[in-house]
Amino acid sequence: MAEGQRARLNPKLAMAIGTLCVSFSPVLVRLSQAPPLVTATLRLLCTVLILSPIVLLRHRAELSRVTRRDLGLCGLSGALRL
Repeated sequence: MAEGQRARLNPKLAMAIGTLCVSFSPVLVRLSQAPPLVTATLRLLCTVLILSPIVLLRHRAELSRVTRRDLGLCGLSGALRL
């Protein structure tokens, strides 16, 4: 691979993996003994852990332009559930 090029994931393979994960989700939720709020929180935590490295690598310039005010507004909207 030439310098500066990224390895690309086959879109059909990515779609198949995503479909498989989404399909198993209700089964795993049903089998778990955890309350729904805990299950939802863990699912979102896993999503953040998977997507964070991708976002940091591909969108670093955009993230550097986010101000403290922007972060505060995001936190406030989450706290107020808007």
